[in-house]
Parts: sequence; C-alpha cells; structure tokens
Amino acid sequence: MTSCKPFFSILALCFFSLPAGAQQAAKQCEMISAMTGDYYAQRQAGKAKQELEQALPPAFADSEFERTAKLAINLAFNVDDSLNEEQVETRVFDSCMQHQQ
Repeated sequence: MTSCKPFFSILALCFFSLPAGAQQAAKQCEMISAMTGDYYAQRQAGKAKQELEQALPPAFADSEFERTAKLAINLAFNVDDSLNEEQVETRVFDSCMQHQQ
C-alpha cells in the first residue's frame, strides 16, 4: 500500500474544489473513479501518460473537465499494476468519498 501514497495525495487535492452536498460529491467521485478506470485500462493497454494528456480536446483547455481528466490520468498512473479496472474504480471512489466526510 506504500506505493499508493502518491495516489491518495493526488486524490486528496481534488477535494478542495468539490461542491458541498453529499449527492453532488458522490456524483463527482463517481465521475473521477470512472474516468480513472478508463485511463487505467488505456495505461494497461500500453498508452503513455503524455499520450493521454495530449488526447484531451483543446476545447476543454483550462476547464473543470480538463482538471478532472488530468487528475484521473495522474491517478491511473499511480495505482498498482496488479489491480483490475474495477478495483481501481472502487478504490478511487471509496477514497474520494472518505475525504468528503
């Protein structure tokens, strides 16, 4: 679990911008975990972090979506390779929700 320290540190950073309200927080956590799972699957398929970041549409530059996508990419590249996509999503969601309390 020591290899997950950067993972949880990055995840903790996203909580400063989360809106109040448990339902909204759960939706935000759900989105982050789903995106992280998708990027993790792409990482497992051999895509590089820089390649995923460059694939973000320019229309989203400096937007909340871009910040969320970059967070998800960073998380995907900081989790243990031995996990499957579902485990990654579960860990991200659970950690996100814990920081909401």
